[in-house]
Amino acid sequence: MAKRRVPTVDPMEETVRSALTFAEIGFVESQDPRALNLDFYLTTEDLHIEVKRFHAPRIAEQMSRAPNVIAIQGLDAAKFVARLIRNSKGRLQPNQSGTESLHQSKNADGLSG
Repeated sequence: MAKRRVPTVDPMEETVRSALTFAEIGFVESQDPRALNLDFYLTTEDLHIEVKRFHAPRIAEQMSRAPNVIAIQGLDAAKFVARLIRNSKGRLQPNQSGTESLHQSKNADGLSG
C-alpha cells in the first residue's frame, strides 16, 4: 500500500498566516483564485503577499501576476513583518480606494505630493 503524502506547513507562511489571523485581516490563500497562485491575498486591502525562503528565478514571474505584491524573503523578514501585522491589530483602516499609493496621494490643493 502506498503512503499518502501529508502536506507540509511552511513555517514562514505559517508565521504570516498566524499574524494575519491574529490581527483580524481578511485574507485567502493560494488555492483561492483571487490569490493568483501567490501565498496570500488580503481581501480588504487588495494586496498580495508572496513568501520566499530565498531568492529564486521564478519570483519575477510571480510578482508579475498582480500589480501590488509584498515580497517577504527569509525567515527573519517574515518574523519582522508578522510583528508589524500583529501590532497593527485594531489600528489598520481598510484601504477605501484600492488604488491610491503613497506616491499618488494629493495635498489640499489637489496636487500630487
